[in-house]
Amino acid sequence: MKQMGPSSMQKQALIEEARRVLLSEFAPGHARNSEITTNYIPPYEVLNVTLRCDGRLRASKSGRGGDAITQVRAAMRRAVRDTRFGARIVARDLDNLHIEIWIEIFREKVAPSDDGNGIPFLFGIHGLEVVQGGARAYYKPSVALTTASKTVSELLATLCIKAGLPPAQWQMPSVTIYRTYWLHLTSGCAGPYQELIGLRSPKMEAISQKNITEMFRNGSDYLTNVQDANGWYLYEENALRDTYRDGPVNLVRMAGCAYSLSIAANLETKVDSRRRYYESSVRCSNAILGRAVDGPFGLMILDEPENGRKVAKLGIVALLSLAIGQRTVLGQFSPVFDTLIKTLIAAQRSNGSFRCRLDTDTDNDDAGQDYYPGQALLALALAAQLGYRGIREAVLPAFSYYRAHFSRRPNSGFILWQVDAWTRFAMLGYHQDIPKFVFLMIEWILKFQISKERDSRTGGGFRINGRPTIATSVYTEAIVRGAQLAQFEKDFVRRDRYLEAIVDGIAFCRTLMVSSEHRPFVSRSRIGVGGVTGNLETFDVRCDNVQHLITMAIAALELHREISVEQPGGWLS
Repeated sequence: MKQMGPSSMQKQALIEEARRVLLSEFAPGHARNSEITTNYIPPYEVLNVTLRCDGRLRASKSGRGGDAITQVRAAMRRAVRDTRFGARIVARDLDNLHIEIWIEIFREKVAPSDDGNGIPFLFGIHGLEVVQGGARAYYKPSVALTTASKTVSELLATLCIKAGLPPAQWQMPSVTIYRTYWLHLTSGCAGPYQELIGLRSPKMEAISQKNITEMFRNGSDYLTNVQDANGWYLYEENALRDTYRDGPVNLVRMAGCAYSLSIAANLETKVDSRRRYYESSVRCSNAILGRAVDGPFGLMILDEPENGRKVAKLGIVALLSLAIGQRTVLGQFSPVFDTLIKTLIAAQRSNGSFRCRLDTDTDNDDAGQDYYPGQALLALALAAQLGYRGIREAVLPAFSYYRAHFSRRPNSGFILWQVDAWTRFAMLGYHQDIPKFVFLMIEWILKFQISKERDSRTGGGFRINGRPTIATSVYTEAIVRGAQLAQFEKDFVRRDRYLEAIVDGIAFCRTLMVSSEHRPFVSRSRIGVGGVTGNLETFDVRCDNVQHLITMAIAALELHREISVEQPGGWLS
């Protein structure tokens, strides 16, 4: 069964009628004679009104009637009396109340495998319904995102309970399972409505200097908002469920966040924001330095125990060097920066590779070669830009080693740090073949970008293994660095091709950011807005996801500024 969705004018009429009924329920006589008059809107099989207040579900009821307007009236009158989710709606709630209208427009029978996960099901996009005789219950698509259920089988079990059936009843032949498709309209008690798909807006503004600036500011504000008294950033939260996961402190992640805020402080023009970013980065950097001890190669920083033993990872020293080596903070950390750079150089082997562990001289650490050495090279590139001597002698053997390493075993995790580092070394004139290596890595990662023509929802994202994720920000930043090098090399054909991929990548990453449109769903919106979700099917936010979005946005703004020197207006609107 498939029904036509309402027109834009009809959608507005449905929202306005929902508001009118809501207000009239609390002010007798209010708008009693101003019922919406519009062309006839046919009734829908299922039309639901959901109410949220301060990010929390407060009511959800369906309505019946001979037309859609009547269905909205009935659903709203039932919803304001719904007490299943706590105390019923009261007049004081109206200032913060948010209205959702859900309309089922299509359903199709599905036959699950024994575990239920054989159903082709997209979390946040599809709804579910079970029917057995007179027992029936449905879930809107949002349920898969806002509850703790992580699999289709878990959703079906709880849905059966909702229908008054045993949890495993969905496996019986007597039960019919439907996959459903919905229209989702949201609005406050005033203003225009918004249409969401998977709790995200399907309509995005064109990528511009303004909204990229907003991205780096929102992300930087988020990190400063989730920093604790010890200087650590909240590792992971679910913005919709208000659940948090900290666990052992991961100092690589913490150092990466301090780095992103340090460069954000470099760029920020607002005095108060610049001060907050600077102070947050310094607080975290000092907390990391509090775990520093002498090691075989210089200064090492002990992470949380792994298998009962503390380890010292190369990446902690490298990312901390990047955090404290920025101009906004270097003055107070200059002696420590010198020591950390010497440690990175001492950690290099004779073949040009870097040890990934600084608490041991073992050579058995190939698992980290795709990550930490690139961070170390980027820190050395920063030192070279600051005028430090002795960097070239370390860099040229590393160039030979890591170029061969990538040729043997290309890895997506290798790309960003190595591209960023070698772009800087190329601009310093370290080796004539460095640009070829940078462009080789960029061309390899571009093969994984999804075309917007092929998939409008995930277009611009990168599919490496499975669905596109926030790792897109990592790959997009690498392409930004490649475009910077192409600009430097005056290879404008290559640069312009990269610019197209960059715009698409940024557009996809913007859809992953928790933004103002999510305030009705996020109970701690003052914290959650600015977070970055892992993919389009989850609202799990991790601090390192935010870190990479910040650095990507800042890199794009740097590129815009560089292009603007020769091309007034740059490449962004």
